[in-house]
Amino acid sequence: MDLIERYLASVRRHVPGKSQDDILQELSDSLRSEVEEREQAAGHALSDDEQAALLRKHGHPWVMAARYAPQRSLIGPELFPYYREALVIVLFWVVLPIAIISGFMQATRRSLDRA
Repeated sequence: MDLIERYLASVRRHVPGKSQDDILQELSDSLRSEVEEREQAAGHALSDDEQAALLRKHGHPWVMAARYAPQRSLIGPELFPYYREALVIVLFWVVLPIAIISGFMQATRRSLDRA
């Protein structure tokens, strides 16, 4: 269980402080029950390589901790389609014309400087 303990310790460093103990207890119980199920199915104790494969399936400790972090988004899922559409409009009708006009002005200025 050494690998699982190290995995949990690594997750602990990235989980928010208030609910850290509850989250780690839940994660620990989940991992241990999964190990027990695999041991029963295999008929032997899991090797370090098998434990490592199990932990890899759950992902990097940062990823695991991020699942328990509060959602931090400026735009909710209800407004995201409108935001994306507005962003496309702004890029197409504002940024692109400015870039084209600026390029044209640079080319014109260079040709006038040469003359």
